[in-house]
Amino acid sequence: MYKAMERGKDELAICLTYSIILRGTRIVIPEEMQKQVVDLAHEGHQGIVKTKALLRQKVWFVGINDLTEKKVKSCIACQATTPDARREPVKMSQLPSTVWQEVSVDFKELSTGGYLLVITDDYSRYPVADVVHSTSAAVVIPHMDKIFAEYGVPIIVKSDNGPPFNGCDFKQFADTLGFRHRKITPLWPRSNRKVERFMRTLKKTIEAARTENRPWKEELCKFLRNYRATPHSSTGQAPATVLFNRPMPTKLPQVTTEPVNPACIREQDERAKKKMKNHADNKVYVKPANFSKGDRVIMRRDPSYKKSTTPYDPTPYFVGSMVTASREDRTITRNSSFFKPVNVEEKQAGESPQTFDMSEASDDGQKEESSRRYPLRSSRRPPERFKDYVK
Repeated sequence: MYKAMERGKDELAICLTYSIILRGTRIVIPEEMQKQVVDLAHEGHQGIVKTKALLRQKVWFVGINDLTEKKVKSCIACQATTPDARREPVKMSQLPSTVWQEVSVDFKELSTGGYLLVITDDYSRYPVADVVHSTSAAVVIPHMDKIFAEYGVPIIVKSDNGPPFNGCDFKQFADTLGFRHRKITPLWPRSNRKVERFMRTLKKTIEAARTENRPWKEELCKFLRNYRATPHSSTGQAPATVLFNRPMPTKLPQVTTEPVNPACIREQDERAKKKMKNHADNKVYVKPANFSKGDRVIMRRDPSYKKSTTPYDPTPYFVGSMVTASREDRTITRNSSFFKPVNVEEKQAGESPQTFDMSEASDDGQKEESSRRYPLRSSRRPPERFKDYVK
């Protein structure tokens, strides 16, 4: 502090009228009043840059930058109302060892009423679609039982957390057939991206049939027939050929081909997933969470909340070991992109936040930091014109 005052001693002057010290036209604030001055400048919850600009115009003291940044960054209200576009890097799933071991399930709502129950094989990408009039367990379970009777019972069935997959009846159905039910992370459809992407193609087929005034069910059969016989972009092989180990006849003429080589499918799938990951992660807003156990975070609200509410729940959580947050009234599970780290002032340290568990924090956080294009703001040199504000 003495060195900083020594550096600017030529600009210091005493105002006898008000018994204060000035540096140019700015009032020099004593140490015991600095925090109060910063609190006054942050009224209205302006950001770091605006708060600093207001302080620099009127007052000066040693460490003004650090104290202002600490104040704004520890303001829960500011952090809860500031959207964060950061997204976790894509984590690609491993290809199952063989066909029909892992399947994904989802529904497509129809504008005419009812739903399409869609099941896709994660290895061959072979789709099965069936019309159901409801998503209740009493309706869906018999249809899935029929499909599993035709193709076999898989080892893992992956779905979202909606009905009927969140009920006791489906759990009993899984125990009876002996498959493991894996629920994806809530509000994160990327976890079930294979079937979600297929839904987009399915929606296009149904809408195209309506545009041409054709029966959409007949067009759906034509689409499934051609889709199953078309080489998939990830495996390089037709889904039906991989599943049944033979080409699927269509209206087009064909000749007999050699059996599918599983090694070629796996190699092609790895190349395709690597390409997709590089494309998805090559964005400015894609950054690993870098959370550590015990960190204090706030959670992004569900999209169903009103726009008038803050983007984040201002009540903080503590990071644990899994992606599950719990408190007295409920337990939630979210992707790490839904959470934002926060700094809390000492006066707020007595609060008792909820606990939450999280395991999706990337282990490559330090590696990502070292490979970023630009250095962190904390390691940059400030402009020369602001050198008198630095400790």
